[in-house]
Amino acid sequence: MTYGKSSFLIKTKRIFGLLIVLSCLAAWAPAKAGTLRVGLLRQPESLNFFGATDTWSKKILQFFHMPLYVHDPRDGSMLPWLAESMPEVDEPSFKVTVRLRDACWDDGSKVTAEDLIFTVSVIQEFNVPGHMEKWKNVARMEAIDSRTIRFTLKGPPVVFLNRTLYTGFVQKKSWKHFVDSVRRAKNPLKSLVRHKVQKVASNGPFFMASCCQPLFIVLKRNLHFFAKDRKLGGITVGPHLDSIVFNIYRNVTEALIALERDNVDFIWWDIPQEHLDKLRGDRSVRLYRTPRRGFDYLAFNLQRSPFNDPSFRTAVATLIDREQIVKKALKGDAIPAYSVIPPHNTFWYNAGVRRAGKGLSCQERLREAKALLKGAGYSWSKGALVLPTGRKMRPVEILTNCAGSKPCRLKAALLIKRWLSEIGVSVIPKMRPLHDVLSLLRENIFDMYILGWGHLSDDPGYLETFFHSSEARPAGKNYPRFRNARFDELADRASGEMDLFKRKALVFEMQELITKELPYIPLYTRNRVEAVKKNAFQGWIELPGGIGNLWSFLNVRPAT
Repeated sequence: MTYGKSSFLIKTKRIFGLLIVLSCLAAWAPAKAGTLRVGLLRQPESLNFFGATDTWSKKILQFFHMPLYVHDPRDGSMLPWLAESMPEVDEPSFKVTVRLRDACWDDGSKVTAEDLIFTVSVIQEFNVPGHMEKWKNVARMEAIDSRTIRFTLKGPPVVFLNRTLYTGFVQKKSWKHFVDSVRRAKNPLKSLVRHKVQKVASNGPFFMASCCQPLFIVLKRNLHFFAKDRKLGGITVGPHLDSIVFNIYRNVTEALIALERDNVDFIWWDIPQEHLDKLRGDRSVRLYRTPRRGFDYLAFNLQRSPFNDPSFRTAVATLIDREQIVKKALKGDAIPAYSVIPPHNTFWYNAGVRRAGKGLSCQERLREAKALLKGAGYSWSKGALVLPTGRKMRPVEILTNCAGSKPCRLKAALLIKRWLSEIGVSVIPKMRPLHDVLSLLRENIFDMYILGWGHLSDDPGYLETFFHSSEARPAGKNYPRFRNARFDELADRASGEMDLFKRKALVFEMQELITKELPYIPLYTRNRVEAVKKNAFQGWIELPGGIGNLWSFLNVRPAT
């Protein structure tokens, strides 16, 4: 019997498909004692250090690219990680020297100063988005020896010490050949960030053993991990696991069924409100609640009337009852937010900022809001708000992303719609995919919007990114186009202030100014709710942002 080419291809595809099924069955089989099974709701879009921007990719890559410093889980202070000791800082010359630990990549080769210098050089040469912001202050780098790097900065090292040194880097030998070839490409940056990486060199606790996207990813313990059995951050560092299997599910319901059937030990995602009641009744599941590292907020287009009027923004802020939003839109699983730094960030959080409408009843809020508007020249005609120019207020839109991913934002928009109707403002909530919303914000085509920041750093340097005049541009993140000379002055001084408590005073004043001018109205900080299988693994470490953190994965072990 003879077979044509098509028959051969069909048989090959069937065999390949069978191999995939068998691999998947192995991944979903009951776990061995040292294998943690983790549920993801999306496959990572990229394993490329330079091009990965989505949450799911970053979750996986954090196991491979160790930073020089991390935050101590006990108090958030700077803790040497891949660095051997605290950085040596020569303030007058803007020089910072860092010495690496004696560490290896997963192939057994040494981690060197050249690896770090190569990574930063690539970022600077190609102006890589998402990385360049952290390294733009570096003017020069030199390897003092194979494990010591000296950075010469362009200015004060505040941001460099508090943000830049908390990032990882790649292995030079695994990237050099490709980077050399990219320089000849028509669009070098595009070629660099879109490069599909199959094998990632790891200097972290695990390395990638196999990858069968969109179904599963398997990580194995890195026997060369430098921190194994060291006492750091108050724990004896592992990993105490042999492997981690990431099973990728199509939706939350599918992942929860896997949890119920004991096919997964931990769902690495925030459990939606509608699923919590069922999980509370499942005695085999434990729910962990931790504060998010961010907040949701309402913002205004300050280049449109009347949103450019502080009196109008203050009236809106007075009407908004954050406690009611938390109760009705989030079923109590959040705390009201009044500042642009989340409350969990206790050192930098200014608890004394102005809280418009706080403690007032609905009627008192309405009276105060109307008094503010009347004093600023507004009036009413047949219940509709009339601007100081004499023009009747047109209907306005509140943009937010589709309810499927964050239904609480739409619910908040509907509550705000009701409150604004009481002062004669007609509101139309508009839901769009997130990428469409961001496109409209960059192009300044909006009235108001509700979004949130979910992964803010402990260092408050992001305030400059959100509100400095230099960021009030199409490519910037100052979406409201807020421009304030006093804020710019405070931000510029804070970015160069080496004295921690003087910088804190500046950051407190920045928060007070934002709550006075109100380009943003912070609404709430949601709790993050994560589910794990009881009696399977122990040692989860609760930190702001969830238990799915590097410290947890270095401390978790099979339950005894």
